[in-house]
Amino acid sequence: MIPKTKKDTDPERDAERVTLMVVEDDPAMLVAFRDVLEGAGFSVITAHNGQAALEKLDQARPDMILSDISMPVMDGYQLFKAVSVRAAR
Repeated sequence: MIPKTKKDTDPERDAERVTLMVVEDDPAMLVAFRDVLEGAGFSVITAHNGQAALEKLDQARPDMILSDISMPVMDGYQLFKAVSVRAAR
């Protein structure tokens, strides 16, 4: 079950919460995505471009990555390829 609101979350299940990584270069959009997803009960990790996301993946293992495509430094396609290569190791 995916919680609908914060009040629907069970504190004993925090360890079982789904963790999402949101990769978005627009600060306002990044905050909006984070707020909506956290409000729905997800644990959220954020990054402002693909390279920053890869660096955070050294410490975190999100259940899913939601990424913008057009970003500076490393775009969403390059991020997808880099994550795929890492997963194949």
